[in-house]
Amino acid sequence: MVFLLALFLFFNSFTKSYAINEFTTTQEINYQFSDNGNAQVEHQVGIVNNFAQFYPKEYSLSLGGIKTSNIQIFDDLGNISSDINQENDNLKLSLKLTNSKIGKDQTTKFTIKYRSDTLAKKKGKTWEISLPQFQDSLGANTKLNLKIPISFSKLSSSPQGAQISTDSQFTNIRFTQFNSDKKFILTFGDFQLFNFNLKFQIQNDTNINGEYYIPLPPDTANQKITFTQIDPLPLKIDTDPDGNWLAFYHLSPQSKLNITASGQAKIGQNIYYQFSNPPLFNNQLYWPVDNPEIIKLAKTYTTPRQIYDYVVSFLNYDFNRINNSNRRGALEALQNPNSSLCTDFTDLFVSIARAAKIGAREIEGYAYSNNTDIKPLSLGTDILHAWPEYFNPTTQKWIPIDPTWAKTTGGINYFDDLDLNHFAFVIHNQKSDSPPPPGSYKADPNIKSIDVTFADSEINIPAVAPVVTTQFNPFSQSYIVIKNPNLFSVDNILPLGETKINFPKISFLSSLLPKNQNIKISDTITVQNPYHFYYIFVIIISSLILLSLGAIILLRKK
Repeated sequence: MVFLLALFLFFNSFTKSYAINEFTTTQEINYQFSDNGNAQVEHQVGIVNNFAQFYPKEYSLSLGGIKTSNIQIFDDLGNISSDINQENDNLKLSLKLTNSKIGKDQTTKFTIKYRSDTLAKKKGKTWEISLPQFQDSLGANTKLNLKIPISFSKLSSSPQGAQISTDSQFTNIRFTQFNSDKKFILTFGDFQLFNFNLKFQIQNDTNINGEYYIPLPPDTANQKITFTQIDPLPLKIDTDPDGNWLAFYHLSPQSKLNITASGQAKIGQNIYYQFSNPPLFNNQLYWPVDNPEIIKLAKTYTTPRQIYDYVVSFLNYDFNRINNSNRRGALEALQNPNSSLCTDFTDLFVSIARAAKIGAREIEGYAYSNNTDIKPLSLGTDILHAWPEYFNPTTQKWIPIDPTWAKTTGGINYFDDLDLNHFAFVIHNQKSDSPPPPGSYKADPNIKSIDVTFADSEINIPAVAPVVTTQFNPFSQSYIVIKNPNLFSVDNILPLGETKINFPKISFLSSLLPKNQNIKISDTITVQNPYHFYYIFVIIISSLILLSLGAIILLRKK
């Protein structure tokens, strides 16, 4: 993560040093990015004298976590003498301001320019721009201007306080008052693509036949899943109450089965179908909602944002525990805040939120980062990432957030805008620990069973039409069975799954109309209306019977 460590101004006039309130500082920072992510950065600094006898003589700048080149420092008279010290990713500049303006309200102006190739990172189908944290001891009014190539695609979210416009070449973003105390990240792209290959091993250690299941990554409001292979194919795929996709297999006594599931995940932001999963507030193994300590916190922090901020500030991530990631739960996280992992951040958030009657649940899955410290997967084993979601009763949507990454990145806002690099494997709402996520189904814990990579192009597999059958019963409720033969959901029907729909009830007379000969079930499915033909058949038979009876009566009268 790119960040600005410190900015120091030292002022001397005659033989005396003066406090920072003797000056007012303004700064305008301009970033212009190229198509390959390189940035030309320009700091335009102005220092205004608040008193006639004070003027600035020195200026120091420190930037950390950034690699720069072609550094230029100058004012209207030319280059400014400076001491430049670059050590690894840390840059320190010390300037001698020999052209300072003297007199009240006079402004000393100068410019710092440099190039950097570390601010923008390409991540699959998205670009992420990390803006440096900027700390100014004079409390400068900082304005920010960014010119982003159109090739970066659109902003995935609109940052607060930004003025956004586009032209034929750039997306232009302007902040007239930029809060430089917090780290800031911008994500560009419509969606993210991940290819995945998951391996499972299940076994039946009993002496009787058994049915076992594995969880497959599901469709959610933020992701769409397309499987290219599930080998062997399951008996069926069904959902649990949380919306997890469960693939069921039959195992003989004392047998094992190795399963591979491969495909692609398309990640967006609340753009897909959202499974109806109502919020719960009950106790769970890792969520002690009725614990007095949790209840006390829930009375103090009563909104999702307050709980998020508390968890981020209270817990500290322990990088030494990454290879010993046993889940502890919310209470142990409270008792040992300095040795926390992502599950601790998540469990504590969910517990406090539920105690405050805010719907909250856990997501376990894969999350990509260029930062090696917060990257969730180790080279040898499967270490997943966990993050919470809270329920917004106004929009009736689950909102994903990531307090762990807010901590490990030093304050990037992962509450208002989660990036497109979080790929959900399982959802935990009814139970805090079930189903176990992919990566848990293997005989040897040291074997890697999860492989997730960025995809260059989107998979487009033509959908096979669903198989539709009608179960018709004129004396009770008829229904329609729709079977999806595809390895991806169609009309919200699971891959290889089926659904039953009660046949719509139509009055006798309406059913006879020609327009009701076929009934539209969905945008893609139209079925023949059996009642139409059944009632016509009944009318024909009834008419024949009446005609026959009438003919018999007439013949008898003659």
